[in-house]
Amino acid sequence: LRPSDRAEFASLLHAGTGWCRCSLIGSGSREFDVRLSLSTTSPENGAQLNLIVTDLTELQAANNGREHAEHESRAKDKFLTLLAHELRTPLGAISSSAQALERTNVGGERATLHEIIARQVRHVSRLVDDLLDVERMVAGKIQLDRRPLELAAAVRPAVAIFGGDRSPELRLAVSTEPLWINADASRLQQILTNVVGNAIKYTPSSGRINVTVGADGDDAVIVVEDNGLGISPKLLPFIFDLY
Repeated sequence: LRPSDRAEFASLLHAGTGWCRCSLIGSGSREFDVRLSLSTTSPENGAQLNLIVTDLTELQAANNGREHAEHESRAKDKFLTLLAHELRTPLGAISSSAQALERTNVGGERATLHEIIARQVRHVSRLVDDLLDVERMVAGKIQLDRRPLELAAAVRPAVAIFGGDRSPELRLAVSTEPLWINADASRLQQILTNVVGNAIKYTPSSGRINVTVGADGDDAVIVVEDNGLGISPKLLPFIFDLY
């Protein structure tokens, strides 16, 4: 028995009947939870204690699996709500720009409206692609196309995508050094798009964002640093959870 459970087991023995949950220490000091059910019978030659030991490992695994499934279901519902909210903003911009195009024939203004529509369509496409990628990832169908890649050459174009999506007062600086890695270029761009996009979204128009690429021993490190809202410490343990 685990030392902390010995007093409760002693009380069960003293009572002669009842049950308790405790942990047994098996081979290799591995602990596993059990239910101990005790009863007393009186055969002809005296009292007899009957102890039934039920291993709860499979039951706990089933309960944990159910709780995990319920958590994922709640997370998916929350994600779909968030997705609907995120899609509403670019779709609203697309709709407004399309209506404005119907009312104007001015070349310069039409070009501006056309760029708004194109940019927001790209944003919606990224959201839909992210949703499809999540479903493929859950199904285990994601395959990485690893190839030699110069990291700086991949980072700068990914950051440049946001040239028209930020306030002119927001400073976005990129500092790189030549680094070769073996990676999936499209997935790397997807990561950078998400991280830099969040930095722009949650940094005030007068703020700054620095993207740095450098080596740390044998690792290539990309740092995205901003002076925006940041992430609540309470959320940090969960930022890599599904959805």
